[in-house]
Amino acid sequence: MHEYMSIYTYTLTEAERQACTKFSNQIDVDYYSDRSGQNNEETKRKQQMLAKSSEYAVANYFFKIGWECTEPDIAIYSANEKSYSADLIAISKKQKAHSVAVKSIGKAESKKYGISWVFQQNDNHINNPEPNDLIALCITSGYKVEIVKIMYVKDIHGKFKPTKMNFSDKKAIYLEDL
Repeated sequence: MHEYMSIYTYTLTEAERQACTKFSNQIDVDYYSDRSGQNNEETKRKQQMLAKSSEYAVANYFFKIGWECTEPDIAIYSANEKSYSADLIAISKKQKAHSVAVKSIGKAESKKYGISWVFQQNDNHINNPEPNDLIALCITSGYKVEIVKIMYVKDIHGKFKPTKMNFSDKKAIYLEDL
């Protein structure tokens, strides 16, 4: 397995844990299975909880370095309301706005499939990024999140590969390629 050094490690507060759990318990798992390719309801809910946990960690990181940042969106949307918009908006000290996509993989999954992050083929935020768009790549273990890398979305282009599970509607980036 490729070794990595995280740039920031964050353990969620109790309030953030409760928000993530509530979110994952209320999502429409049928809608999310269409997007994730996952059929196990418990796994789908866990994946959504870990993804939301990563958003809290990334927002906390930006606050820590003196940037402004939106809070994770824990609203529940119907399928026709869901978009591929950024997970967070961060404002740098120079007052530059950055749309931030947050991607996560569970630590156990990273041991099984390698350290990688999966994307929808048709994700416009990833396929057609604005110059200031960022991506935060995280590894999660329970409510502990390690941010491995934050980089410009444009810098991951040309690095996509098929997923190890061969999903036709998805693509992946692997840590060793970054």
